[in-house]
Amino acid sequence: MKTLVKQAFLFVVIFYLFLFVTSNIRGQESPEVQQPEKLTGNWNGLRTSFVDKGICLDALYTGEVISNLQGGIRHGSSYLDVVDLMFAIDFDPIAPWRGTSFYLDIFGIHGSDPCECVGDFQGVSNIAAQNTWKIYEAWTQQNLLNEKLSILCGIYDLNSEFDVLETAGLFLNSSFGMGAEFAQSGKNGPSTFPFTGVALRMKTQFSEHFCFQSAILDGVPDEPENAWGAKYDINKDDGALITSEIIFITDKERVGSFPWHSKRKRIHHQRRGFSEFKEFFHRSNDSKKQNQKSNFRHKKPRRLQGKMPKQTYSKLAIGGWYYTSDFAHFDSSNLLQYQGSWGIYGLWEKSVFFDNENPQPGLSYFFRFGISDKNVNQVDKYIGGGIVHSGIFPLLLNDQMGVAIAAAHYSDKFKQAILKDGEKLDSWEIAIELSYRAEINGWFSLQPDLQYIINPGFNSVLKNSVTFGLRTEICF
Repeated sequence: MKTLVKQAFLFVVIFYLFLFVTSNIRGQESPEVQQPEKLTGNWNGLRTSFVDKGICLDALYTGEVISNLQGGIRHGSSYLDVVDLMFAIDFDPIAPWRGTSFYLDIFGIHGSDPCECVGDFQGVSNIAAQNTWKIYEAWTQQNLLNEKLSILCGIYDLNSEFDVLETAGLFLNSSFGMGAEFAQSGKNGPSTFPFTGVALRMKTQFSEHFCFQSAILDGVPDEPENAWGAKYDINKDDGALITSEIIFITDKERVGSFPWHSKRKRIHHQRRGFSEFKEFFHRSNDSKKQNQKSNFRHKKPRRLQGKMPKQTYSKLAIGGWYYTSDFAHFDSSNLLQYQGSWGIYGLWEKSVFFDNENPQPGLSYFFRFGISDKNVNQVDKYIGGGIVHSGIFPLLLNDQMGVAIAAAHYSDKFKQAILKDGEKLDSWEIAIELSYRAEINGWFSLQPDLQYIINPGFNSVLKNSVTFGLRTEICF
């Protein structure tokens, strides 16, 4: 055990020395040399030509190694990766269909789940899933009424727009993507990674600072054995998931809020953006063509930014969800049918721009809570929060470090229903995560990550777990 800890510590030290050297080298290069857009380049101008026609082609590789150094079920390491093949088209430049867009995402998952070693409930990796190739998203969006109304229909990831905390996008634990009480709801979870279903979503921009969105989705999304995710069975027994969210946002001038989290999340948000009301929909650049580029953000060298006043960004959202189908009602001794399942959640995040020379957020923090129907849900309460600091190395343009905590509460009624005489379960599983992410250049990033899991799997027998991971993202 001591040897593993020493090896992990030595790796972190070497990694940070590498970042320090790399940041100094990059600081001496011109902006053009510093920021290659993609690993495969511009394809002799073909990529730019596609962008001019409203067509974006993206390929993103995300891979990671996670080792359970202490506690949990057993010591061990796992490797897993996701290959994303993404295609998006904006019909404005090539067809008379104003405000119409289409998006397709096919991904392949490979590797083993680190939870097999850790034994936790919330999930130490947000890309862990069954090995498969499948259609992840395929939808059409239509913007209407001067882009104040958006209607989306197709195979859809709910968490790409609902229950989203931009600041929390840095962290690898699944509970920072969608709260544990919502993620485990329903008979197969909601329509989100890795199982997505058919949905209809409507989004309305009432004012500069107020937005409302609602969606109705298949109550039981894609089953694991559904090859390629191309077969969807909508029936009365599955029911529907209905969810709505009210978003309040304050933003004096939208200046690239939270641009550095996972590229995978970044592109999913970008594909749904309104052009005019970019405060809510993550289109932070002024030029429409720049927003259509397959590069996930438009960076400017710091020396060209100029003086800017201190600014803050904050988002407050309140949401709720309801399943229409019947569920098992656990009542200590009797298993009954219970109609519907519900939950509500709230989230808040805020960024502080404290560097007049740099308009990117220097300090951001977030908080989220959620409750669900304790009669049918395994987790009935969730609370989480964290803080992220950007710009750790002054000469490295895009890097972040943050610490966050996520706590899931096991439903008392659920425990009473499944426990036998003498068995015990802890009420809370708590995940504490420390993570650092650096974009070495425009197409490559590295992210070492450390997590401490208290009461993994709510199991009082398992010792607290310590995991160390390293994630990389390569954009082709």
